[in-house]
Amino acid sequence: MSRVPMIRYVLPAVLFLAIANRVAEGSPASGAPPAAVGRVFRVADFGAGTDGKTEAGDGIRAAIAAGQPAEVLLDAGTYRVRPESPRQACFPIHQATNLTIRGASKSTRIVITDPASGGF
Repeated sequence: MSRVPMIRYVLPAVLFLAIANRVAEGSPASGAPPAAVGRVFRVADFGAGTDGKTEAGDGIRAAIAAGQPAEVLLDAGTYRVRPESPRQACFPIHQATNLTIRGASKSTRIVITDPASGGF
């Protein structure tokens, strides 16, 4: 498998996590305060591995579903995910309120294994 197509799916997820991280911290440029957070759910506590080889989607979806308001934290590493159903988003978060999904560092990556699916 060529590395170029994989970049096509990894970069949007990395960009999303970078944006979510800026929102969670409050952008210094905007002077916005940090986002209000209820509980913090680490996806690792829900079984999501960071090795980039094992499926992590179920653990991430469980952390998202654990309740809101919340911050879902993805530790540094690579998360390999696929949707529950073909051609669906990997993490359906429609109608979510007060939910922040944040990568813990710049080395947090989501790899979507189904090219026909979206991330969120």
